[in-house]
Amino acid sequence: MKSLEWIIPKANPDYDNKINLVRWWLLEIDPETGLPLREIGLDSHAEPILKMPFKNNYGYWTDNELVLKDFIERFGAEKVDKSYFESHWSRIE
Repeated sequence: MKSLEWIIPKANPDYDNKINLVRWWLLEIDPETGLPLREIGLDSHAEPILKMPFKNNYGYWTDNELVLKDFIERFGAEKVDKSYFESHWSRIE
């Protein structure tokens, strides 16, 4: 497996070990396409533990074909205020 990682880089090398700790996701959605642009993973205390795309991390939700409608229908997604998203985004360096 390690040899494949050398040939094919991991999509989220800084966060692969944290994705399973995410309990909630905050997504910034492009209003024109409905596709996710940025994402923040929150832990069980609603604290941000990852953000993507960021540095060498491409993203979990930004790396698929789901659009806003899919997130609402499949996961019961709800709208949050942009300032809430930005305040959580800025907490991870």
